[in-house]
Amino acid sequence: MAVEIDGHRCYRLVEEYASLGMHRTGTAVDEVTREWLVAQLKGCGASIHSVDYEFGRFDAAATVVIDGDPVECLPLFYEAVGRADTTDPYTESLELAAEVVALDLDAALGRARASGRTATVLATGSDGRLVAQNRAPDLAGGIPTVLVPGGVLDGASSVEVRTSARVVPGRSSTIVATAGGGAQGPLVITTPLTGWFCCAGERGTGIALTVEIATMLAEEFPVTVVATTGHELEYLGAREYLAVSDLRPRAVLHIGASVAAGDPGDDGVPRLSPMRVAFSDLESPARDRLGGMLAPAGLGLLAIPRWGGEGELWRGQGVPVLSLVGSFRRFHTPEDLTELVTTPEALASVGSSICEAARYLAEAPHPDGDPDPRRQRLHLDDSIPVRFPQTPGTRRQG
Repeated sequence: MAVEIDGHRCYRLVEEYASLGMHRTGTAVDEVTREWLVAQLKGCGASIHSVDYEFGRFDAAATVVIDGDPVECLPLFYEAVGRADTTDPYTESLELAAEVVALDLDAALGRARASGRTATVLATGSDGRLVAQNRAPDLAGGIPTVLVPGGVLDGASSVEVRTSARVVPGRSSTIVATAGGGAQGPLVITTPLTGWFCCAGERGTGIALTVEIATMLAEEFPVTVVATTGHELEYLGAREYLAVSDLRPRAVLHIGASVAAGDPGDDGVPRLSPMRVAFSDLESPARDRLGGMLAPAGLGLLAIPRWGGEGELWRGQGVPVLSLVGSFRRFHTPEDLTELVTTPEALASVGSSICEAARYLAEAPHPDGDPDPRRQRLHLDDSIPVRFPQTPGTRRQG
């Protein structure tokens, strides 16, 4: 059956999502975003409830002045609480893997603590981008640390930093929406809602395609959307949800980061990033067919033991799982803005491939051979370490 995704409608959803602000968990923008998503899902006739949780939210502010000029900056969440105001911070430039992950962050923080300074300023790479780093929501016991764009520390003669941070009671929730009918368990489509900045490509493209694909497939069989928060805090919301969920799916589709995102080409038009991949536990020949469906979207299906993204948490449930994740140059940066990272055409083409794969996934053989997915209860994979906030403690609700 041919699949046609309305790329222009999806693009408008990405624009709306990104325009809401910085999508950090437990903030006012997080709350407004969840309300916005509920409105989108109610429009397709879904029944909706939320699973709330409480956590210790990191509340911080910072300014950094280099050689007399203020620079863009972001406190490193959960590294330390308290105040710092100094003209003699520890400084270092980080090396980034895949242009995103600071491989030497822990080592740099260790050197900062040993330096005897009262604050740290770390540059993210060398190409002028401020790249946020995901963090576990536990206080690390370090010294106040602030991230600045790559390269701004090079040749600097003076660095001034002022920062304050505290942990306050925070609250967020997972949105669970079910549409369609039928005797079998639902296809679960799960996507994260939160991140560091406006997240148009990182989060918005996946959210838009989740709404579009769930609406289409709910006409054929039951579909449950599980929209999580806390992604930037080591998948906090997804972990909280899976710890209490009694959902029994027929299959799980995880639409993660940057599925229809990329960076502008020479003509200024965004091109899909080559750093987008898919993971699945399906065996051949089902795996081969799934890979063929995803190939037109540029999503190579990998066979590796450890996955990236929240899809890792949904494995081991005795049902087929497909997880889609990726990154691009503006990933985790303030420049992740709709017009710079995606197009209606990209959303339509990627969405068509994902929708076709999702339909096939819902009918695929189960990894454990159990023909009835309703007998499988979701559980948190014990092989994945769980870290919950300690100050104040996390408390599940709902």
